[in-house]
Amino acid sequence: MPTPDTALVYPGTGMFEGTNLSEGRGTTRPFELIGAPYVDYRWAERLAALDLPGVGFREADFTPTFDKHVGLVCGGVQVHVTDPSRFDPIRSTVEMLVAAKGIYSDVAWRYDSYDPARPYWIDKLTGSQRLRTQISAGAPTAEVVGSWRDELAAFDARRQQYLLYTGPAN
Repeated sequence: MPTPDTALVYPGTGMFEGTNLSEGRGTTRPFELIGAPYVDYRWAERLAALDLPGVGFREADFTPTFDKHVGLVCGGVQVHVTDPSRFDPIRSTVEMLVAAKGIYSDVAWRYDSYDPARPYWIDKLTGSQRLRTQISAGAPTAEVVGSWRDELAAFDARRQQYLLYTGPAN
């Protein structure tokens, strides 16, 4: 990871590995640059208008030197963390996915022909079909993120006994 910001955005934008959008591999800003040859200014405009806490989006063009869309100019966005304490990489990425699917019919889930039991990469990355099926059905971000709230609360309660340090995140 080339920058500290890469580490901040990766837990979310790593999900773009499960799509046909480039996650910026083959650039100097992997996981901070996201896009594809069919993406234009509309995605950056829509994301910027959301005014998400701790993050900004800037229209960006880039040409990956390897991986998805190698050698092709990709339109897209650069993810800028403006306040790490307020930035939620998962929610921000779900917003990005929902917006991209709403704008571009070319956005597709990456298919894995070697695993017929779980043929979509995004299902492997997220642990279930839920995120993919909800976004594909047109669910808004609040519904997608809200769908795992109870499971997250149960996990948080279970983990409390194992925490060695207390602090703002606990």
